[in-house]
Amino acid sequence: MGEEYITFQVLNERFTIKTDVEEEYLLSLADYLEKKIQAIKEKIPTLSNIKAVIFAAIDIIDELNKEKKKKFGEDAVRILSDLSDSLAAVIEEQE
Repeated sequence: MGEEYITFQVLNERFTIKTDVEEEYLLSLADYLEKKIQAIKEKIPTLSNIKAVIFAAIDIIDELNKEKKKKFGEDAVRILSDLSDSLAAVIEEQE
């Protein structure tokens, strides 16, 4: 399967991405993100969209890290975290 453009919506904003992943999969990710954001906004209705997105991202990253720990153990997670920090530092230097 080659790359194709897929359009999805989050918080009533349309996004188009060129990707080689299945459209159904990408749309399920966008739906999952939307549900996380809406759950946060239900708890804190006055929260701005950008803050709700950040909180949802942190929640999703937390879920991912917990799953990594289950699968790979603490050492692998620590190594991945260190690599992520190093990459973030390099990106910061480039900006």
